Amino acid sequence: LGGLPVFSSDDALDLTSGWPAFAKPVAADHVVLRADGETAFEVLCARTGAHLGHRVSDAYYCVNAAALVVLQPGASPPPGSLPVAAA
Repeated sequence: LGGLPVFSSDDALDLTSGWPAFAKPVAADHVVLRADGETAFEVLCARTGAHLGHRVSDAYYCVNAAALVVLQPGASPPPGSLPVAAA
C-alpha cells in the first residue's frame, strides 16, 4: 500500500490458515505495531499507516492478501518502494 517492501517469501510460513503468514518483516522499521488485545498487534505500513494485518503473539505475522504486491525473484522494487534516506 505504501510501497515499502514489508515481507519476503523467504520468510513465508505455511499455516494453512488461508492468510499469507510470515515469520518477520523485511525490515523492522517498515512496519509499525499497535497493540490490539493482550497478545496481538495490528501491523501498519510505516510510510502510510495503512492496515496490513496482525502479528499474533511473537510467533508470526498474518497479512491481508490485498495489501501485498508480489515481485518475481530478482526483480527490483519500483523506485517509490525504496525507503526514504534519512536526512
